[in-house]
Amino acid sequence: MKLGIVIVAAGRGERAGSPQEGPKQYRPIGGRAVIEHTLATFLGWNGASPIVVVSHADDKALLSPVLQRLDAGERIV
Repeated sequence: MKLGIVIVAAGRGERAGSPQEGPKQYRPIGGRAVIEHTLATFLGWNGASPIVVVSHADDKALLSPVLQRLDAGERIV
């Protein structure tokens, strides 16, 4: 069975630190952005496809390098 996954990552996360640090989903933990840890977990599960990331329009430049590092091809839309 295949399941579609929706990752909602469009929030600003301003309660978690200062706004100058950027949205919390792009802040590093263990050398990788929080969103990268999340997506890597779902990519490791063979039942998850496609994975849809809902992100803020202003965060394209933050999300793009994460997706490139994960090299997920068409599994993440």
